[in-house]
Amino acid sequence: MNKKYLIVSLEDPRTKKIADVLSNKTCKKIIDLLAEKEASKTEIAKALKMPLNTIDYNINKLVEAGLIERSKNYFWSTKGKKIEIYKISNKSILISPKPKNYLKPIIPAALISAVITLLAWFFSRTSAFYAQRMAAESTGALKAAKTEAFLASIPSWSWILIGIAIAILAYIIILIVSWKRLIKL
Repeated sequence: MNKKYLIVSLEDPRTKKIADVLSNKTCKKIIDLLAEKEASKTEIAKALKMPLNTIDYNINKLVEAGLIERSKNYFWSTKGKKIEIYKISNKSILISPKPKNYLKPIIPAALISAVITLLAWFFSRTSAFYAQRMAAESTGALKAAKTEAFLASIPSWSWILIGIAIAILAYIIILIVSWKRLIKL
């Protein structure tokens, strides 16, 4: 099954071929003729009243650019040669600027998230230690044990880590969905 679209970036060498073909008057005439009906090189040369070698050159450029293609239909000449029939390729062409690396911003975000998570973990451990020591000094060992158990049951750094992971996952999903929509156009 043929692709119904052709996506090329400005960096792609095919972009130059497409631009050359679209700026060529003979190529435009050939495209206009093939938009009406499929034809062989000889039929195109007769219809446009141009030399066959000019038509041959321009058809080869159009095929390379992907704007026309050889039809599955063909016929045989009186001399026994196979005559190719050409038609317009049914493709949408999308020329886009240099592709971005959308995952690049995730790396610094992940590093910053890791640092924030480590700081939260460190401060939760430090505050638990000081709370334990203060409780032990003021009210005794029983209250200190209860305070330590309570603080240990609330790992704030893990909630920060989960939130950051969900945010990064949401960012990746949004990128994938928007990229798929672009391809469908």
